[in-house]
Amino acid sequence: MTVQCRMTAEFQQGGKIIKAHHSSPHGDKFQELLNEFFIIYNAGKTGAPYAFELKWNDDRADYLWSVSKDTDIEVEITELSPTGESYKEQLIKHTFSFEELFNTIYISLSEMLKAFGFIGYKTNWEAGNFPIYEYLILKSENYNLELQKVNFADVSDDQEDPYWRRKVSPADELRLITL
Repeated sequence: MTVQCRMTAEFQQGGKIIKAHHSSPHGDKFQELLNEFFIIYNAGKTGAPYAFELKWNDDRADYLWSVSKDTDIEVEITELSPTGESYKEQLIKHTFSFEELFNTIYISLSEMLKAFGFIGYKTNWEAGNFPIYEYLILKSENYNLELQKVNFADVSDDQEDPYWRRKVSPADELRLITL
């Protein structure tokens, strides 16, 4: 028996709660969305403009995320018909500052971790694991910790790319989880 799980993004706009859903049989589009957001994050506040679209699939409707970053980050979510009909309704269009968006993502990930834990997250959202990388990076920023310090292991000159050896101390990562 396959259990279908659902991921929900909630937004509050004009006193209304707006929800966009994604069902687990359609893969881990939540992680794909975070991956795209982290392209923006890693480029930094002053990074080059960037835009992407990503579709979340659910049984009742599909949701198209259209995100663009110039100075600020604009997020638009449009509800679409999963049957390919011409139904299209804009659910939200909001402009976030860099700090506001990534603080919101951090708060959401913190709430998910508190509600489910690492194992419970996977048990409830079978399509993927808890996004620990994104959580730790945002938490380190929230606590003003320099977790992303790069330490290069000893490498010989003949290796093409030593950058794959970047690491953060596992003890620092575990300490950060318990803060």
